[in-house]
Amino acid sequence: MVELHVDTFFSLVRDFNLDQKEHKKKYIDKVDGFDFGGNPSVRVDRNKNMLISFGHDEAIFYKNVFSGRGWAASDGTRKCYPKEDGVGVMVSALQLHEFGWGFPPLTKDQVQKINAFRSKEENKHYCDRDAAEQVRKTSEKKPFNEESNPFLVWFNYGASKDGYWSYEHLVCQLEDCQDVMRSLYPNLDVRYNVDHSCGHDKQSSDSLNVSRMKKNYGGIQPNMRQSVMVAGCLGTFNPLLNIGDTQKMVWDKNDIGPHCMQPSERAALKEGDLTGGLKYVMKTKQELLLELQQRCTEDQLQAVDMTKVKCIRKLCREVGVEWRKTKEVTVESKEKNRSAVDLLEEIKSKNKNLVKRHMRADEVRKAAETLSISLTKTIQTNVTPTWVGKPKGMFDIAYERGLLDLTKFCVEDFTEKGLPDHEEETSLVILLSKCSDFMNEETLLTKMVKKMGASLERSPKYHCKLAGEGKLIVHYFLSKIDKSGNSNINKLIVH
Repeated sequence: MVELHVDTFFSLVRDFNLDQKEHKKKYIDKVDGFDFGGNPSVRVDRNKNMLISFGHDEAIFYKNVFSGRGWAASDGTRKCYPKEDGVGVMVSALQLHEFGWGFPPLTKDQVQKINAFRSKEENKHYCDRDAAEQVRKTSEKKPFNEESNPFLVWFNYGASKDGYWSYEHLVCQLEDCQDVMRSLYPNLDVRYNVDHSCGHDKQSSDSLNVSRMKKNYGGIQPNMRQSVMVAGCLGTFNPLLNIGDTQKMVWDKNDIGPHCMQPSERAALKEGDLTGGLKYVMKTKQELLLELQQRCTEDQLQAVDMTKVKCIRKLCREVGVEWRKTKEVTVESKEKNRSAVDLLEEIKSKNKNLVKRHMRADEVRKAAETLSISLTKTIQTNVTPTWVGKPKGMFDIAYERGLLDLTKFCVEDFTEKGLPDHEEETSLVILLSKCSDFMNEETLLTKMVKKMGASLERSPKYHCKLAGEGKLIVHYFLSKIDKSGNSNINKLIVH
């Protein structure tokens, strides 16, 4: 293929694609400061680094890989084939057009450059230290040798072997590869293409994720990061925020407090947990109607459907009538077993070496006993927790962004699923999921690869073959397996 372009001096230039065999031999030696033959296209901005894009993929190869067909003797007998696939080995590899399969063998000079780069103070540890400590038992990088090839990693999967491939394995592999590229080819920008696999990525603990949130504050939900309001984050129903403002996802003592809570309850819970045998409960319908009749006019009462409690509470909010009251309750102290998640966090803080990727509840309790960690905790019943320091719920986040039409709907109408036939307007999950910051939240792998100095591209879901040249890995290895059943992969399996 030949393309004609005009360069900066307005002269006609021929642009050849070196992939074409008829031009490859003729122009392969015309190198202009580029390591892989040929000259960059005239369309390339010479002030920017050239971009190379690695394709990535994994594949599992089994010991007993046989075709369903085979020769039969004259009497009809056939060779016996094992019923099971047998022991398998997994490969996680990167492939580039210029380097081919994996990476060329490292020379002594290259190894020295890579190790000198990795020994610098800012490069000594992996970006994701937790991931490195989990799969490599240390966050400090080990030196390379001439046999090292991070672009091609063999993995003996299984619960009794190396475990199972996960994000933690991939992020460490990519950083090793990026150290090679940054030390040997500092003038190149690198991009890694991976498919949309659950074994490649996960979200960070503070990422914006609607599926892990609840309607109201507190409870088992994460403390999410702050978010700067940009186009696509705010609604039209009197937002409390403006473009450029930062929305906090955790309640602070200087904040007003939950917007769906009545003022007296909000002020009481601001000072701390509500104890002392008192608890806020909903007033009955008769109590609310009695107070509204004393406060509202006939026109106001007739405009509300008095048969629905949620409509009565909506009127209470409009006219300033409190719809909740305090009630005396019995406070008791009781022992409760601590959850495995709670125990695991304390175990990590004391001894990370005892933590494995997949731990059963009994294994977690055994590790806690080893460290003399209490398996139970004392709790008090009928205690309402304070909202200060607690993560905001979906309702308050959506309310501050002006996503809730409270003139058309009641507070009780806004739930995770919303009202039937009005899900687009009342489902808190749908409303927040459409916000640009929630939609464009970066995964942990993307953040870490950027921190390494590279970029990451993920293929769309269900279209894994778009992940660059990495998908050729499978076909490459399958071509190395003898169709007669004599698999060369047996030499690589560790029994």
